[in-house]
Amino acid sequence: MSSQRLKRLSKAWQDWGTADPLYAILSSPEYWQNKGDINRFLATGRETVSDLMQRVDELNLCTERRRALDFGCGIGRLTHALAPIFDQVVGLDIATSMVERARSIHSSVTNCYFEVEVGEDLGRFPDAYFDCVISLLVLQHLGSEDAIAGYLHEFLRILRPGGALIVQLPTTVSVAPPPPPLMTRRGMKRIFGYFLRGLGVSPARLHSRLDWSPEMTMTAISAERTKREIESKGGRIAFTSAPETDSGGTVSWVYIVTR
Repeated sequence: MSSQRLKRLSKAWQDWGTADPLYAILSSPEYWQNKGDINRFLATGRETVSDLMQRVDELNLCTERRRALDFGCGIGRLTHALAPIFDQVVGLDIATSMVERARSIHSSVTNCYFEVEVGEDLGRFPDAYFDCVISLLVLQHLGSEDAIAGYLHEFLRILRPGGALIVQLPTTVSVAPPPPPLMTRRGMKRIFGYFLRGLGVSPARLHSRLDWSPEMTMTAISAERTKREIESKGGRIAFTSAPETDSGGTVSWVYIVTR
């Protein structure tokens, strides 16, 4: 991924973390405009992790549970749910705003560590460092299939033999609706929002007053290429879920991978 694209991605998610972090992570109407209950939001993470780890147990993977990585952790929806299972959990996110919020919310969870991802790989971690790596509907926000493949390779590099990589990737993404016509109220609000953001107006203020939202890139990757990239780095797909289709038409699959 080019440095320019990385910078653009980082800025967009920094804005999301400031403007509407819960909705950015779980794009459900109940969380729009900072609504929704934070406890219920975190409970969805515990439910998800419980279901996934039950499947990992059935596959007899990740029997050692020292370290886990939650890549694209946001405000720690999954990170905190992994904490009772692993000795140490690292939540990594590209947005400082997300990481700061996660640290505040989970300050009492002493084995969770939240860090900002500043590079284009996971070079900060040595080979075979984590027993579990989890990343659900995060890599889809990268700008290309090659960028997704690069992080799949990195996940496998830092995964211990016998560990579990749990990754959810879309094979089809929803088509963004066309922007509203310029000479309409919604169109003018949208253009005015981007203009004001360029002048430094807070994304939270623009989001609440003008319904302005930061960019959210969506990239699909085929199941065939996912399998090819995983196997090229010595990974083995132990489980593939049934396809999940969200309200916008994005179709995704959960893969549990080991090496």
